[in-house]
This record gives sequence, structure tokens and C-alpha cells, in this order.
Amino acid sequence: SDEEFLQTLDFLQRFPERIKKSRRNVNFRAQSDAMRISLQRLIYLGRFQEAVTSHGQREGFIKKTRSMYTSEEYVQIQYLMAYTWIGAGEYRKALPIINSLINETHDKVAPDYQAFARVLNMVIHYELQNYTLMKYAGDMAIRLLQRRKRLSPSLKAIFRMFKKLARFEGQSAGDIIGTLKETKQTLILLYEDPYEAQFLQIFDILSWIDSKVKNISLQTARQQHI
Repeated sequence: SDEEFLQTLDFLQRFPERIKKSRRNVNFRAQSDAMRISLQRLIYLGRFQEAVTSHGQREGFIKKTRSMYTSEEYVQIQYLMAYTWIGAGEYRKALPIINSLINETHDKVAPDYQAFARVLNMVIHYELQNYTLMKYAGDMAIRLLQRRKRLSPSLKAIFRMFKKLARFEGQSAGDIIGTLKETKQTLILLYEDPYEAQFLQIFDILSWIDSKVKNISLQTARQQHI
């Protein structure tokens, strides 16, 4: 029939466009997966300085292809970018990424990464000595994660640690190190539970604690943990 013929003709006419779109999707998927896997590997190896040398290129790709990411994928890749900036000691470059994840992401999207975005937020403010902001951000995070039923025992211990650290402004290094060591021992016990231990893959808080106790970079601390 004419209708069937016209439908077939329309399909053939649009076929090159469909192939082009399909190729674009395949190319995006290959590049985005490669970028994510590369960042995860560099984080695991503690090679944060190496990771951030290509962030300009990564940021350009993410901006250009933003509409092709799922919400979960976008949260994850932005989180990894922020994590590597923190690992390289570039806290002010990580902060706007973390602020965006905290303030602009739906609460049901990548909830574990959202929870740890709030941990990274505490790390950033501690490193920048924003102790007043730490107190406020810590209270907000605890209330939010309790409401969402995402405040695991290890997360609770982490936020408790940061709340204590926020009160140590101007106090002795011994008090701070005591809190860090106490929290580390608590977390080691909690991480014997496989459910809790999986969170170390999202952020290695134990390496961060060691970096503060030993007065070394997070990059060095992470490499010592491998």
C-alpha cells in the first residue's frame, strides 16, 4: 500500500541519521567508560597528581556530552573528578563540584555517592580550615542521611569525627591526632562487615586519616595502603 511504501521510504531516508546517532552513542559510551575506569584506577593507585593533569580535557568532554549521561553516571563521574582534585590537594577546585552534587542532585540518584559527596565536603572544609562551616555541614548531613536511611555505622563514625575536629580549632595537635586514631580503630572494626567495607571503594577514609596523623599527602598515604 502507499502508506507502507511511504513508511519504508521514510525509514530508508532516516537510516543514515540513525546510523550517525548510533555511532555517536557508541563513541560516547566507549569514551565515558574509559574515562571512568581510568579515574578509578588512578584513585586506587593513589596517582592523584597524574589524574588531574588531564582534567581540562575531561571537563570539556563532560560538558560537551552532558545530555548523554544518565543522572547516576553524571553523579559518579563528577564525584571521581572531585575525589582526584582532593587527592592532589586542590580543595578549591573540588569544592564547586561537590557543592553541585549536594545541592542539585535528586535524592534518589546514586545515593551512596551522594552520601560520600558530603564526606568529601567535610574533608574540603577541614583542609581549608572552615571550621564553622564544618559544624553546620556535618549537622545537615547527619539529619539528611538519617531521614533518607543512609546513615550507616561507618558514616556515622566519620561525621562524628569531623564534628569533633571542628571543635578543635586552636587546640593541641595531640587532641586532633587522638580523635583521628580513635576513629580509625572504630572504622577498622566496622569495615570487617562487608557491607561497610564496600564504602572504602567510594572514599578511602583510612588513607585520609593516616595522611593527617603522619603529616603526609593523601597521595602518599593511599600509595602506602596498596
